[in-house]
Amino acid sequence: MSALLSIHGLRKEYPVRRGFLLRRQGTVHALAGVDLIVARGECLALVGESGSGKTTLGRCALRLIEPTAGRIVFDGEDLLALSGGELRRRRRRFQMVFQDPFGSLDPRQRIQSVVAEPLEIHSALGRAERAARVRELLAIVGLGPELANRFPHELSGGQRQRVGIARALAPEPDLLVADEPVSSLDVSVRGQILDLLTGLRGRLRLTMLLIAHDMAAVERLADRVAVMYLGRIVELAPSAALFGRPLHPYTVSLLSAVPVADPGRRRNRIVLPGEPPSPLGPPPGCPFHPRCPIARPRCAAETPALAPPGSAGILSAAADGSGEWERLAACFYPGEMSGERVSNGHEAT
Repeated sequence: MSALLSIHGLRKEYPVRRGFLLRRQGTVHALAGVDLIVARGECLALVGESGSGKTTLGRCALRLIEPTAGRIVFDGEDLLALSGGELRRRRRRFQMVFQDPFGSLDPRQRIQSVVAEPLEIHSALGRAERAARVRELLAIVGLGPELANRFPHELSGGQRQRVGIARALAPEPDLLVADEPVSSLDVSVRGQILDLLTGLRGRLRLTMLLIAHDMAAVERLADRVAVMYLGRIVELAPSAALFGRPLHPYTVSLLSAVPVADPGRRRNRIVLPGEPPSPLGPPPGCPFHPRCPIARPRCAAETPALAPPGSAGILSAAADGSGEWERLAACFYPGEMSGERVSNGHEAT
């Protein structure tokens, strides 16, 4: 199992400036040293509360925003070492589907032009060939050719998101980053978009980085799940293992909030005390310890590494090509809180 995208020690900091002279008053630590591997052909999901750093990580991975420090290696090549021109030539290999299907489309362009623009930039196709390819892409995402002459405001939210997916697929990328692709859509449309992404991934052999807070969508699409809190990954595991028995207390609390389809069954809801700490001044030690139900003095004094349970070091799981991913948790006491399986109403501890 080879890595398509490798992220090492990724940090993103934003200066906070106040006053008449805009002097620097502090630093927002949006990403605090993230290590992550996305294998070729897999779907890896990033989950966590708003402000945990999911979208920042996805945008930094594609160099849509520049990280403060770290390395981003795509198919063996360090993206941060590329010049602007070299990066533009490689952009066709990694594309993004944005969260807002209306704000990400130019309201002055017809759908034909929206989908054809990547082809004009990244291919040598003529006008007639581009038009044929646009019709093909619209058909792939389930839209009729008659929509090509419409403007974005003439489409529904689900149709606009399909256009965004078609535009991302136009240059035939190897990696697709989907940033909350269904969060702004009606519930009745979400399942259709998820089915579309599932089918496209199998048909086109896409590698996908899915950014989401909908845990049902994550379990449906993802092979592995990375749980983020305050700019760090606190748990990383295969999807079935994480939903079956979460190890980190924060993951347990997230899964406890997922609704159960059975109205006659209740889950023990874990309500965390307080608010997430400010990234302007993250707490010492484990960033989750001020809200953790099982925190101990060690948690406030030391920062746990993202490592297999019982291990003292960081492991690059499955980087040896074994095909097996180990579970990683940034916790000194992993698995001490009981969890419940959220899919199909089955419980596990």
